[in-house]
Amino acid sequence: MHFLKKRSEYLLFHNCDKTIRSQFFILAILENREQADFSLGITVSKKVGNAVTRNLVKRRVKAWLRETKKTFPVNTAVNIIALNKVSSACWNNLYDDLEKLFKRLSPGV
Repeated sequence: MHFLKKRSEYLLFHNCDKTIRSQFFILAILENREQADFSLGITVSKKVGNAVTRNLVKRRVKAWLRETKKTFPVNTAVNIIALNKVSSACWNNLYDDLEKLFKRLSPGV
């Protein structure tokens, strides 16, 4: 898994192939990339809250990734965009929401 870090990588999502929306997140998906592995970016805007809140959301998403240890589709890049409601959500709700989103992302579903 590769984490997106550069602004140029995030700008590619303006013309994304597909988006999936849930209660707390939006997944922007780019398929058929040149890169051979799965790429992931996390976007939390200032509308969500202050720096402490934004970093908490990012840490929770990364913790979910570590706990699930799922296999993700190759040649795909996903940007997880946090919505305003995410700052007031508890860990269990975030966990369930991310599970549902990535279940919809996997092929064959």
